[in-house]
Amino acid sequence: MTAPVPANEEARLRRLRSLRVLDTLPEQAYDDIVEAASALMDVPIAAITFVDEDRQWFKAKVGTEVCETSRDIAACAHTILQVEPLVVPNATLDPRFRENPLVTSEFGLRFYAGAPIVVDGEAVGSLCCIDRVPREVSDRQVRALAALARQVNTLLVARLERARLEQTEQRFEAFFDNAPAALFLKDKEGRMQYVNHQLESIFGRSCEELLGLTDWDWLPEESAAGFEADDRRVRETGETLVVEERIPLEDGGHRIWRTLKFPVQMGSETWLGGFAFDITQLRDSEAKIQEQAEEIAQRNVELAKTLAMVESAGNAAQQAAHRFEQLFAGLPVACYTYDSEGRILELNAAAESLWGVPAFEAMMEPISSVIYPNGDEAEIQSEIERVFSGETIRGQERLVQMRNGTERWLLCSTIPLRNFAGDVVGAISANLDITERKATEDLLQEKEERFRTVLDSLQEGVMLYDVNDGVVLWNASATRLLGLEGDALRGQRPWDWKMVRPDGTEYAAERSPLLRALVTGKAQSPTRVGIRKSEEEFRWMNTSIAPLLTNKGKRPNAVVISFLDETERVEQEHKIGAQMEQIQRYSVELEMQKHELQRANSQLESLATTDGLTGLKNHRFFQEFLRRKVGQSQVVGMPLSLVLLDVDHFKTYNDEFGHQAGDAVLRTVAQVLTHGARGQDLVARYGGEEFVIVMPGTTSEAATATAERIRQALESQEFSCRGITASFGVASYGPLLNEAEALVRAADEALYLSKEMGRNRVTVWNSPSLVA
Repeated sequence: MTAPVPANEEARLRRLRSLRVLDTLPEQAYDDIVEAASALMDVPIAAITFVDEDRQWFKAKVGTEVCETSRDIAACAHTILQVEPLVVPNATLDPRFRENPLVTSEFGLRFYAGAPIVVDGEAVGSLCCIDRVPREVSDRQVRALAALARQVNTLLVARLERARLEQTEQRFEAFFDNAPAALFLKDKEGRMQYVNHQLESIFGRSCEELLGLTDWDWLPEESAAGFEADDRRVRETGETLVVEERIPLEDGGHRIWRTLKFPVQMGSETWLGGFAFDITQLRDSEAKIQEQAEEIAQRNVELAKTLAMVESAGNAAQQAAHRFEQLFAGLPVACYTYDSEGRILELNAAAESLWGVPAFEAMMEPISSVIYPNGDEAEIQSEIERVFSGETIRGQERLVQMRNGTERWLLCSTIPLRNFAGDVVGAISANLDITERKATEDLLQEKEERFRTVLDSLQEGVMLYDVNDGVVLWNASATRLLGLEGDALRGQRPWDWKMVRPDGTEYAAERSPLLRALVTGKAQSPTRVGIRKSEEEFRWMNTSIAPLLTNKGKRPNAVVISFLDETERVEQEHKIGAQMEQIQRYSVELEMQKHELQRANSQLESLATTDGLTGLKNHRFFQEFLRRKVGQSQVVGMPLSLVLLDVDHFKTYNDEFGHQAGDAVLRTVAQVLTHGARGQDLVARYGGEEFVIVMPGTTSEAATATAERIRQALESQEFSCRGITASFGVASYGPLLNEAEALVRAADEALYLSKEMGRNRVTVWNSPSLVA
């Protein structure tokens, strides 16, 4: 009877597919369980099966070469309908199975026991045991089988968790490789241990070239010394530092970086990590503004001196004024001058272009209406007063609304103009449009904040460890998983936490995965590490370590550590291990008992089925063997012949020479028969002086030929007292002789005819009338 479809079939199939186990390669863990189940139930066949829409697929098996069967005939399709194990002592007596092809065919299924494999409440398959003979099992065996099925569930869940962890690690690596900032990690010696591709592309050096290099290895001494001083400050204070660093390039140019440096605790060492953003263009623009402003100031001083000489040298003054006007007008920076009332005196071409107003229109207009039309009047007046009091105002950033309604960011510097007496007689303001630079800075700030948000959203703990400064960067998950708060991680070094291996031995600092990553410059595959959070609490972490490499490929000086708490999983594995050890002990005990029982059964069977005089199988064994072979012939149509023989005049021989001589004759006849028969034939003592040969796979003609050879061998055999002959009867399986009893009767009648016809001959049965 085909098993009905479970009510939760759709959800069950979804759960089965989510496990990603169907059609996978064999795995030792599953093979071990079916071996244990086979030994537990003392059956030849055991398997772990999963049932999908159409089939029953075998993940692991013992005792069969079948890999899958149709679901219609699968016994395990019945097992998944219940939560308790299904035990069928004799399938021929169970209405659910007695007509199943596995029961009615040559396979001959008789005994079945299956425990459902349940994952998240859904029975996806079973752990089953099969035998071809009926049997009974104890409640203890059934409970042990269910326990093994639960171990399969544990293996499936662990398999799924491993797949999820690998996916998370891939995402983490992709995130750092595609981060918008240049990332690096230095060890305590200042050697680059990790760099991402952003840094590689900027300096034209591969990550492998930079790894293991210190700043002294590839930068001028002055630059390397400055970087080292900043790095030392971060390590010593344990605080994050934002610095600007000037880095010369191999082509003679340079780059200016705004770098966020932070300590990274790597065990007992403090390393240094960093996120760097290229601000070269920004700083070049500012320097240009400053240079131009100073140039203007210098020229204004010269102008003031020249103006002071106007009183005594009119032509010289006019010439100086003309030179100033040319200089002022030609400056590429937007400049204007104004008096103590805040009225505009001059406006150069760059200023006309920036504000969109001709110089003649702006002349003598207040700066509040032309330059800052929406500015704060009080703030403008305060600045005028500050400048005319002699103060120089540099590098002010202002958001200014232009006359066309747009807004622009300006970097402004205002310098007082003095006469020969040193009195302030005017002011000049230089303004650089930094709107694009501000947009770039805002974008960089946004990316920094986004990076931090993404880092803190990860479920994995992430730390950046520097060999010199220890842990310098971490996310929220890191503090949560380690049971720490606030800045408690800063400066810590992982080997201060007394890390242990899965076998319980403590890691020496020089043997830890972290140090291997620093020494080899290679990422360390996920490693299980035990960490003691407190005297009372011990946690297991699945840890991955990736070095921050330099472009020149030398040893890294920092690593990124990511980890997940899998303490519960480890505890479960320990429980599983203990249970498996107990099951193994039970299996050994059962195996020993099995061997002992087999030895005893073998002895009993030998005593029960062997003739004591001749050493041949006895009449009882012959009858059972003949019935089995007739049954096989009934199923597959295999030829089968039976030879029955009787020693001629044996009673006379026995009376004349004695029983001992008669026994010697019987033993010699047994030897001759055994020598003349094939290996697959059965030679047995039928009773008294009668013997029988069962010849599977043998036609009547072949059996007759064999009987004749044996007859001749007996006739020519030398005996101690006198010669001996025998009479033979041969019968073969056929339409009329399709039962064991009919074969024996036919062979006996043929034997009788041999004796009637003078003995010492072979007679083949061929008379249907002789079989009643």
